[in-house]
Amino acid sequence: MGNGELAYRIDTFIEDERTPVVINCACRTRSIIGAQTLRNLGVRNPVYALENGTQGWVLADLPLEHGQQSRYRDDVQPVAERRVAARALTERAGVQWVDAQTVRDWTDAGERTVYLCDVRTPEEFAAGTLPSAQHAPGGPAATGHRSIHRREQRAGGGVR
Repeated sequence: MGNGELAYRIDTFIEDERTPVVINCACRTRSIIGAQTLRNLGVRNPVYALENGTQGWVLADLPLEHGQQSRYRDDVQPVAERRVAARALTERAGVQWVDAQTVRDWTDAGERTVYLCDVRTPEEFAAGTLPSAQHAPGGPAATGHRSIHRREQRAGGGVR
């Protein structure tokens, strides 16, 4: 589950505020971002990032579980408290909003490079996305993961 999905769905599977929550990724960067996001959103549980992620787990000679198929429910809506906390976090962080027409104008003009990163689930991405968007689930954009490719708008249209 990516960091956005984690923040969106955390209240559906953590029922007791005393339950420790350990965030894990391959190495550590996304788990740090995920843990900090939960703290920023006011999750009261003790929240930890697993040191060195799955790589650290393997290096400690601990077994991995393979073929895991469990997943979150699709019909989840964040609780009101998370919505309020997300809006406050957005304001504190200075996140700027842009409307759809402005993004469309930028891409159509071909005068600048525009990166469209779709961080939704694979299912949501497959159901439909913005023209020329890259799928970046779970944090590759935040960690500089090589799966994010540079797409440049060419003068006269088209994506390179």
